[in-house]
Amino acid sequence: MKKFALLFFIITIFNITVSAKIKIVTTIVPLANIVHSVSGDSAEVMAIIPPGVSPHTFSPTPKIIKEINNADIIVINGAGLDFWINKFLNRNARILNLSDYVPLIKGENGKGNNPHIWLSVSNVKEFAGLIDSTLCLEDPDNAGYYKLNTERFVQRLDSLDRGIKKRLSGHKNRYFISFHPSWTYFAKEYGINEVAVIEESPGKEPNPKYIMNIIKEVRKYNIHVLFAEPQLNSKAVHVIASETGIKTDFLDPIGTFGEDYVDFLKSNFLKIEESFNE
Repeated sequence: MKKFALLFFIITIFNITVSAKIKIVTTIVPLANIVHSVSGDSAEVMAIIPPGVSPHTFSPTPKIIKEINNADIIVINGAGLDFWINKFLNRNARILNLSDYVPLIKGENGKGNNPHIWLSVSNVKEFAGLIDSTLCLEDPDNAGYYKLNTERFVQRLDSLDRGIKKRLSGHKNRYFISFHPSWTYFAKEYGINEVAVIEESPGKEPNPKYIMNIIKEVRKYNIHVLFAEPQLNSKAVHVIASETGIKTDFLDPIGTFGEDYVDFLKSNFLKIEESFNE
């Protein structure tokens, strides 16, 4: 009987521990992966927008709205990317809008701000500290664990940063064309020249005159690879590739849920770098 009571007590304590996990909701997959690098297994982290779906065209379902309302911490990208979440925010949750803490780059033709702030190593280092502080406020008992995770994550980001700079030092001509302005922060940080984007606005196909200008840029800068994105489709990519004879490949600004952020960014960079070597 005593053994049964002890077993019941252990199971009860275990269930309390599991159910007591902090619930963190992020708007996009890469933010969820960044948060998980800091929170580790002490929090339940989810991304509202599924992998493979563009944040620019997403519309939340009633089930998603319920997840938002049940969150302890809500991490928002901001800069106009996830504006739709404002009407559904749980005001009892801790809300972290990352775009409030980093310098923003103006959008195409000076309209709005470029929202792709998670594709900058220096920005993500800043985010790690902000997430750490927010978690420590919500869950002070695990503060040491979060701080250790943050230190390790930042060390890996620093190592990635050094590696990118070292590899780029051997390239004089750093020109590339992306599908839409996802990689502007990354390009600015490392002195890479984003000479054109195929879609200035997501889902807006370029007109024939714009396509001809891109073809001219391809030839002028001796571009070898045309980058598309797995979340967005465009006939223009195939038209330009067919006209110029260059290869096409994908840069993925979102990645997959549960993917290590450092590995995700490194794999994209290696594709950009490889295009310089063609």
